[in-house]
Amino acid sequence: MSSFLERVTAAEEEVRGANRDLAAAKRDRNGKIKEIEKSISSTKRKLTRSVDAFRDVRLTATTIACKGKNYSLSSRTIAEINSTGSVYTTVSSKNSTGVSVTGALVGGAIAGPIGAVVAGKKDKTSVSSKVHDDRKLFFCVSCDDGAFSAEIRPEEEKGAFEFLALVRSTAASADALRETVERETAELGRLLEERQADTQEIDRCTEKAAAVQKTLDDLVATASPQEKEEYDALKKKRTKRNMVAAAAGVVIVLLLGGLLFSQCSREQPADNRESSIAAEDVRLEDGQPNEPINAATSKPKTSSSSASTAKSELDSKQDETKAPEEDGVKEMLDAIDNTPATEILPSLLDKGYTVASEHASTGGDFTYDVASSVENPDQEYALNWIVTGYKKLDTDKKTVTLLVTTQNYLDEQEQKDATQKALENKLDPFDAWEAVQRYGEHEFPYGFEVHSTFGLLAETPEDESTWFLKATCTVTGSNGANADGTVEARVTGTSDNPEVIGFYVY
Repeated sequence: MSSFLERVTAAEEEVRGANRDLAAAKRDRNGKIKEIEKSISSTKRKLTRSVDAFRDVRLTATTIACKGKNYSLSSRTIAEINSTGSVYTTVSSKNSTGVSVTGALVGGAIAGPIGAVVAGKKDKTSVSSKVHDDRKLFFCVSCDDGAFSAEIRPEEEKGAFEFLALVRSTAASADALRETVERETAELGRLLEERQADTQEIDRCTEKAAAVQKTLDDLVATASPQEKEEYDALKKKRTKRNMVAAAAGVVIVLLLGGLLFSQCSREQPADNRESSIAAEDVRLEDGQPNEPINAATSKPKTSSSSASTAKSELDSKQDETKAPEEDGVKEMLDAIDNTPATEILPSLLDKGYTVASEHASTGGDFTYDVASSVENPDQEYALNWIVTGYKKLDTDKKTVTLLVTTQNYLDEQEQKDATQKALENKLDPFDAWEAVQRYGEHEFPYGFEVHSTFGLLAETPEDESTWFLKATCTVTGSNGANADGTVEARVTGTSDNPEVIGFYVY
């Protein structure tokens, strides 16, 4: 190779290296920006996180919706259940003489003339009763931006009161949540602006790439005719070599595929060696072989005297480290694993503790509700409260706060979390928003921008396959004028191939 070709080849390598550095710098910057944008979206989602639902009423961390209309929750929100009508019992009585009487049962006694007849007869009397419920129940909510009411069937009353308690606690913490999200979003927004403005590394790589490219161009431009012919011949040789390499790669892939298929068709099931592995003797620290592990019990034989000694030493250490004033309370609380409140609260009260109860998800105060349900588990509105953890334990003052929720809430939340996780694994919300942006650009060719970061209004899964997305947007008309609006979209598919199946701008 001539000295000219050596210089050209070296210059080309420098160009390729500079372009790789430039591409890496762009990927690094874009990756950092994307991570911050995801963090902002994740922070914003705290405001729209689904909490619970009851009939047509849907509750999120900061809003409550009825029949598709959203209302903002705050500490000023009023939620209650109102009713009209009553529950009453009719009683029919028949004695041995064939006399029949009917009337209303009030407070457990038969009132009026019916009671007089039954009480005044010594003959054998049969009494039958029937409960009537002609009430109409209404779930009523009043917010700063509106109010609504939803009718409830009487048989749904218990679930409605449970939902009511959750609405009240969620509303009480909504303002603080908004402030927290606003603060975190502002901090992330400033960081995002810094990342977007920081192009120093990209500028440096761009300048270097331009410089080495100019060096190569100048080298070729100042070459003699003979050197240019040598360079053209080298490029043709490279092209031919690349085509041969590509063809060889295709052949190798086909051959490997055929061999793999042939091997798979001949492969036999592997022997199960678990029993032989489980049956191997293991050595103890003193070098003596242990007895084989029993397959049924999976417990090796040990010396009873050694086990007894170890247990005595362990008990002695526990007695030494156990604080007398705790009286086992911390150990009991540390063992909490979604434990019924009926198993925790009475024990704490017996030990003289003052116990507060806080909702694990919303932070609402449920001290009275939990204590009332535990004390009177058979009352009409008693709920199955579950303790998920604790905080603020003070063994000197004997005070503790239990973190609680209900079993129904745990079951529903588990299902919602599973649905959202399955959808996120299939279709990342960031990719779904990008699909909405592309769709909007197609629908509004003069300009469309969805504000999925700072204008996020909703990002919730409809099911395991579809996102419901809502955000503010800006649309540009043919005259160049901008108009702000709101876009709602439904997106399905996968992160690699998202599909917008619903799109509405207003």
